[in-house]
Amino acid sequence: MAKTPASGMTAGVLLQEVVQERIQCRANLLKKNAVDDASCELCRQSNEDCNHIIFTCPFAVQVWAHLGVDTTGGSVASLWTVPRPATVPPKHYDSFLLLTCWHTWKHRNEIVFNGAPPSLRRLLTACSQDAMLWSCRWPQSERMIADAWCRVFSQM
Repeated sequence: MAKTPASGMTAGVLLQEVVQERIQCRANLLKKNAVDDASCELCRQSNEDCNHIIFTCPFAVQVWAHLGVDTTGGSVASLWTVPRPATVPPKHYDSFLLLTCWHTWKHRNEIVFNGAPPSLRRLLTACSQDAMLWSCRWPQSERMIADAWCRVFSQM
């Protein structure tokens, strides 16, 4: 699994932290008195909790909409119930969701900590690149699934 250099966090660990709503989002940091307010640094429209980062921040909404994934009413606690669009193969759909969450989180960190501008194209390119890497762990007969994902990620 890919790691975030600064934290050593893998996508699998992120998933566990997200589903349990324990990632270091501003809402959780506020509970620890580490920040003065929980406002999302990307949109300033809402408190930044796990659901906001992954599903309801306007940038996250844009990501999922581009992928054709309906996250209406979705929550990180029920991530696996997010309906699969017809353009994404059913096999490894859980990995597709994980990959998208992973890169949404990493992209948010690039913006917050490195001052990078939000870029849907940059996020989707990173998703495509990792999709190809992740597929190397699958049987040869399933690697065309990553090709299908890359087609979804590249539709701009």
